[in-house]
Amino acid sequence: MYDHLIVVSHEYLDEVESCRFAPVTTSGKSPFGEQLFAVGAFPATPIRLPDAMNAPPDETDQVEQLRTRWLQLIDRHVTLATIAQSTPVDQKTQHGGMGWLNAAEWYALVSYHLAHHRHQKRRLDAALAK
Repeated sequence: MYDHLIVVSHEYLDEVESCRFAPVTTSGKSPFGEQLFAVGAFPATPIRLPDAMNAPPDETDQVEQLRTRWLQLIDRHVTLATIAQSTPVDQKTQHGGMGWLNAAEWYALVSYHLAHHRHQKRRLDAALAK
């Protein structure tokens, strides 16, 4: 799970940077994207991605490698906060399921995704404790 969180978070942060150079567009979010950003979170239910988007995680890293990668992600997230907030809102890139997102939305998506998996982990831990 940690590899997945790190990889996907970096993908979202790549899009934050891409928005800086993206053309202006009036294109908007998909209905799912509108709902997600209105609520400010992914739904509490499990989300099944299409197989093409559901690559198996790399489970070869040791704990120290994951810790290093996690700290690098945190540093990058902090570094891109200003860019996410200062990039014009009409410069967007497209997410396959959520439609067109601006830099601030891509940046927020990192937190939404992490929170979604934190809830998932709590559900799994509770099920295992029974």
